[in-house]
Amino acid sequence: MDIDDHQECNLPSPPGAPALELVIILTVSTTGSIDANRAITISLNQPGANDEPQEIANFHPEFTYSIFGDEERIFGYTGLKINLRFAAHDLRPNLEVKWDRKFKAVGDTKPLDIQETLRDYLPAVAFEDPKQFKANLQNQSAADFTPPGELIHSYSLGGKNFEIWQGNLTDPAVKEILERMEIFIPFFIEGGTYIDKDDPDWTMQRWKIFFVYEKLALPPTPAASTYSIVGYCSAYRCYTYTPTSRPTTPPTKPLPQNRSPFQPSPKHTFTLPATPPLDLSVLPSRERISQFLILQPYQHSGHGSHLYTTLYKRFHADSSVHEITVEDPNESFDALRDVSDLFYLRSQGIFNTLSLTPSSLPPSKVDASPSTPAATAAKKSKPKPPSKAQIKSHLHTLQTTLEALRPATKIPHRQFHRLAEMHLLSTIPAATRSAAPGSASASLLALRKSRADNNTNQHGDESSDPQGIHAWHLWRLLVKARIYRRHREALATMDRVERVEKLEETVGGVVGEYEGVLRAVEKFRDRPVGGSGGGGAQRKRVRRVIEEDDDDDDDDNNDDDDDDDDDDDDDDDDDKAEKHADHDDGVSAPAKKKLKTSSSS
Repeated sequence: MDIDDHQECNLPSPPGAPALELVIILTVSTTGSIDANRAITISLNQPGANDEPQEIANFHPEFTYSIFGDEERIFGYTGLKINLRFAAHDLRPNLEVKWDRKFKAVGDTKPLDIQETLRDYLPAVAFEDPKQFKANLQNQSAADFTPPGELIHSYSLGGKNFEIWQGNLTDPAVKEILERMEIFIPFFIEGGTYIDKDDPDWTMQRWKIFFVYEKLALPPTPAASTYSIVGYCSAYRCYTYTPTSRPTTPPTKPLPQNRSPFQPSPKHTFTLPATPPLDLSVLPSRERISQFLILQPYQHSGHGSHLYTTLYKRFHADSSVHEITVEDPNESFDALRDVSDLFYLRSQGIFNTLSLTPSSLPPSKVDASPSTPAATAAKKSKPKPPSKAQIKSHLHTLQTTLEALRPATKIPHRQFHRLAEMHLLSTIPAATRSAAPGSASASLLALRKSRADNNTNQHGDESSDPQGIHAWHLWRLLVKARIYRRHREALATMDRVERVEKLEETVGGVVGEYEGVLRAVEKFRDRPVGGSGGGGAQRKRVRRVIEEDDDDDDDDNNDDDDDDDDDDDDDDDDDKAEKHADHDDGVSAPAKKKLKTSSSS
């Protein structure tokens, strides 16, 4: 049945009584309700032949619930097509709505007014006649277009050239392009919100906008621009107080004998010296990456990695920036960020001093054949595995080293520790990880077995690798310590058995996640210069049993040196590993947050 079909019938009524009219409206729940995500087609356009726009890419939105409701459906049409076209260079939009049939309003039930609904999300120019859009696209100004701001980086992928431009919201051209493309926020960034552009200039200057453009060697037509949008990012500067030294109490001078301590000093007037205007750009600050989006046709090609790495290097080189944070990253951005950060820190040698094997332990393998005297001697004098005290001391040394390395990278506390854990995991032989997988009891039993083998020392079994087993056991303790500190309040509400299970399941998920990142880093490292390839780990993140808060703007640096000596007994379970480290007062059990940062590369 069509959506505008209904039947009317007049029921017979008694003589003298008014006629009764019954309107029966027959509808099918699925009829006339259109999937908004499929109905909307976004396209990037350049001037083409015969003054017609040439479409260079088209795609559909991922989310429309903030515009059309939680069901993401549009009522009242069949054959609905919503074409949202953008000029590829300056993002001038044009909205065109077509349908095959439209529902006839009955009472308060009427089709959704699509144009009126979208007026809150698009600039007024989007509602001009499509002919005007075509005329503007053919205008000579398109051929002369240059992205606003400053060119800060150029790169090549797949034989094509790309550029990254930076500006701020005090530039009218930057502001205009951002306003035109802001509808991508509800379309692709879940929970994202628009930037308030009515703030004063000194606040607008704190917003940095980065545009990624493809630069064509030759335009498709003489009237076309050589630039085509690929993606964008916004970042906000947050000023932070960073004391350079601890405040000291000034010496107190004795009061004159003839004056009460409550009597004002004769020299009670003071005039501040004249100072030049304060330059806000030199104040200590954090740079917070807010919105990060690579458009769908360009995803999984490496553009996200180039954009993120360019931002990181630029912020890192700014002496006034003390930390580079991200506002509520989602899983896609986390994957991109993990791979890019780990690759860069390794290239700079940041983790070269980290080791899971203390120098007191001899090498775990002898480079000799079984029949050589060296191999025979190794069987008779196998290295003694570390004691509990050695493990605890080594763990403390690792954490102290990490805290010393972190400030120079300007990476937040949690993210830096995760990256260090990824790197350290890669140093553990895969055979050791697979031989002692996933549980505290397995790694602890392997360590105890190694001790027992060394005590008996009768068989000289070469399969035992005390150094590798120690590294695997220590790595698990390091991860548990971080997880426990971050979620101490939530874990404290559980009994001992449940706490052990939750920690174990979480660590297992961490291992799977990290191994995916390490594989992606290897692909990222081996990709040819100028070639394509994603910078993010192409894997779905393993769901954590203890969900970790992804907000970087927390205070994880308040370590209070609260060591607990809970590991004196070799029979203690591994759940006390979290207490080997200095506890800090990070955030408590995290709440589920909206996701405001989205990217794929």
